[in-house]
Amino acid sequence: ADLPREVTPEAEPPLAGGLMADWVLTVDPATLTGDEQLNLIGRFEAAKRWLEAAQLDTMAAFARTRLEGHPAGSTQVSAEEDAAAEIGCELGVPCAHVLTRITHAHRLGEDFPALHQALIEGHLDEYRTRIVVDAAPLDWDPATTTAYQARMLADMGDKSGVKLKNLAKKIVLELDPAGAEERKAHTIADRAVRLRHGEAATEPGTASVSITDIDTTDALAIHQRLSAIARALQADAPGTQDMTGGDTRQSLDRLRADVAVSLLLGRLPSTTGTEIPPEVAEYDDAAGAGERQVVIPGLAAPAPVPFSPVGKLHVIIPLAALPAEMGGQGSRALGEIPGHGPILAEAARELAKEATDKATRWCYTVVDEEGTPVAEG
Repeated sequence: ADLPREVTPEAEPPLAGGLMADWVLTVDPATLTGDEQLNLIGRFEAAKRWLEAAQLDTMAAFARTRLEGHPAGSTQVSAEEDAAAEIGCELGVPCAHVLTRITHAHRLGEDFPALHQALIEGHLDEYRTRIVVDAAPLDWDPATTTAYQARMLADMGDKSGVKLKNLAKKIVLELDPAGAEERKAHTIADRAVRLRHGEAATEPGTASVSITDIDTTDALAIHQRLSAIARALQADAPGTQDMTGGDTRQSLDRLRADVAVSLLLGRLPSTTGTEIPPEVAEYDDAAGAGERQVVIPGLAAPAPVPFSPVGKLHVIIPLAALPAEMGGQGSRALGEIPGHGPILAEAARELAKEATDKATRWCYTVVDEEGTPVAEG
């Protein structure tokens, strides 16, 4: 109602709303100066975010409308699924995508009012609000959710993607360390190995195997071990049989995958001369002159090997989180693994105690309450 009824190229564009498109049609960006074009791009982004908020609110309202008319006792399809299917047909997008947005709209409007307002005002886009909302546990009480929202809005700045997810993870762990341990235990209880077959059109004859929901320290140890063996083999790719497929140069990612398959299936790769570090591989001299068989520890030994990461490992540990015998207080102050993000104090202490393998290049930094390093080695 406050927007002008007529617009001209000389008039200031409305922030958003029905007349935005009418105003855009009267403007030729090529006639504007660089500063004017940049300003216009910013106004378009603010308008887009306002429209995202309006669309989310309308999706949530439509789902509530469908809920009112949903048959009582129906369990086949929920009201939200029904609404998502209708909106998906209207927009020409998968209903699963719409259902995700409807769920986000409900949580954003009901539990994160300040975040919702930031989206309306154009300070945030829907993508970043989703990162913030999805990181908050569903079982939190309103006070904890409010405290989390305030911390995120105060600290997020222009962070997005991985940096924003790491910030959200850090704040969640700080606000609710006990709950994080409980959720971790529930998640690990559902650990599994998943098999996904490749699509016929784009990934013919391939499949993916993933280990899901295992302890962070175990996952890091697996990755470190695969990387160490892969790097050792990478220098001698032309002479590495079975694992390289004849390529003259192997990427580390591909070699890691080949090493993982070989370890699980018991295929012994061979090399023609690369000096592989003894902590990664041992040699079988019976392989013959000019060629030595690489025996990777663990291939021929069915007994489980105690956990110890191989390769370089760097963990930042707050002084207070160290156990008492190491001068700390055994507190729940968060540790951090660069590249991975924050970790629970117990995981940091576990790494410190168990990473004793001679093959481990162990690097640690102890920091005080202000984050200032007080010891390293």
